[in-house]
Amino acid sequence: MFSRFCVLAVSFAVVLAGASVPETSAAEDHPNVLFIAIDDLNDWVGCLDGHPQVKTPHMDALAARGVLFTEAHCTAPVCGPSRAAIMSGRRPWTTGVYSNNANYPKRLPDVESMPEFLVRHGYHVMGSGKLFHGDTSYPKGAFHEYAKGIPQPWPKAAILSSRQNPVYEWHVDGKVITFPRNGMPADRIWKDTHTFDWGPLDLPDEKFRDTAVVNWGSERLTKSYDKPFFLGVGIHLPHQPLYAPKRFHDMYPPETTVLPPYREDDLEDLPIAGRDYALIPTTSGTHASVAKYGQWKSAVSSYMATVTFVDYLIGGLLRELEKSEHAQDTWIVLWSDHGWHLGEKDHWGKATGWFRSTRVPLIIVPPRSTKLGSFQPGTECDQPVNLIDLFPTVAAMAGLDPSDRLEGRNLLPLVDDPKSNWPDHTVTTFGRGNHAVTTKRWRLIQYFDGSAELYDRSIDPHEWHNRINDPWCRQLVNELKKRVPDEPNWKHLIRYGSFKAVIPADGQPMLLFNHAVQNHLEERYDESDKYPEVVEQITTWLKEHPTDQKRIVIPR
Repeated sequence: MFSRFCVLAVSFAVVLAGASVPETSAAEDHPNVLFIAIDDLNDWVGCLDGHPQVKTPHMDALAARGVLFTEAHCTAPVCGPSRAAIMSGRRPWTTGVYSNNANYPKRLPDVESMPEFLVRHGYHVMGSGKLFHGDTSYPKGAFHEYAKGIPQPWPKAAILSSRQNPVYEWHVDGKVITFPRNGMPADRIWKDTHTFDWGPLDLPDEKFRDTAVVNWGSERLTKSYDKPFFLGVGIHLPHQPLYAPKRFHDMYPPETTVLPPYREDDLEDLPIAGRDYALIPTTSGTHASVAKYGQWKSAVSSYMATVTFVDYLIGGLLRELEKSEHAQDTWIVLWSDHGWHLGEKDHWGKATGWFRSTRVPLIIVPPRSTKLGSFQPGTECDQPVNLIDLFPTVAAMAGLDPSDRLEGRNLLPLVDDPKSNWPDHTVTTFGRGNHAVTTKRWRLIQYFDGSAELYDRSIDPHEWHNRINDPWCRQLVNELKKRVPDEPNWKHLIRYGSFKAVIPADGQPMLLFNHAVQNHLEERYDESDKYPEVVEQITTWLKEHPTDQKRIVIPR
């Protein structure tokens, strides 16, 4: 599958932009970087013990060669803001990118991205697939070569609710494949695209988009370069729809699939905000639908099938690196942009502050030619680290001094010695004013309206028992709240019934979001012009009740 013939047979859109990019020479001994990005992969990886049945032998073997970060968390649990943070080295409250309204060239035109930084310092920078949010929304000059891949094999109409009456029949290679594969109607009725779907596709591997993306990267590893290279390979799966070649689904029969830990009363001790984030189908469908149609085990088995397919592709990429002339002098970094719920807390998808949404795989393997003082292969690091740390870490791998504007930390001291001095917490942001503060033991989730949750992960790993109102936790809560970002751009964060109002500190107009509308929980677009009466009511209340309090609940 990973032959050069397969690679050359695939049609790609490749950008060759090196001639127009200003460069400086790089030192000959600067190592290469292989940067493997995976979309929507939670901790269901063998080496992280996320699920007892998942098979990921190649990622497990990679972890055995390097350092596995067992407490790695995303900067934001949605694709767009997570990748914007990784590529810019800046937090959402600095960039203003909190949602999937995250086209990097449009939102951050003056912020040098990680690939641009490496180009400027003499690296040959290549990429394929999903690295930024979207295969083509990267800054001009960020890559010398870039392959966005091929379309998915199924026709676009196949995953449109408007064309599924009740199913769409795709005739291919003498077979009829019906969509939706799981037989469930869409929950997200506000969009026609119906991707909350899963099941096998009896098609050859080369028909799948990620095969082409990885093969392009594998082919680039067979070449020689006159300067150090950065190669980013962005894999789309296990992002929904959860379709993989049939043989991977056959590895996980639904009838023997183990469901994730679950409590029917799990939401009873949550505030309104927590229940909203659990139940509103912002990034996926609803647990109620999955249960109604008896699809929970099928969904879990399909997720694991796509994870194992991804692992298989990664294995081919790593074998190509091992065969190449670059095997001795290439750093390997593997990461996922955020986690994914599969029914835990009645939630499917991402965009929450709970462990299932924030914890991610992160593996770093040094080049064999690089000598680190105390590094031991197969080491685990349990320090709370964050994907915001990737930009300064890659810069350090390249022997470069990044700008002090970066808000992450270089992880290489932890690669050398996992017990090195490190901050005791990390922060994940999911919307304006919403943050999860994670330490080795505790998780505080602070919502925009002042409500909060607290979990003792040492005895409650599934975060079933909210301790926020326990008297003995008051001092701890106060200490953890000191670690919640101040977000100085916002003067007030307000709940008004189902509405969330954000009052900018610079006097700009109010931002308004109606959380009662399914897709507006993500806060992608300001809705103040749709609800002028609500804006007036909130404005009047603030004039009548002047306050310096940041998080406010206005009665309605």
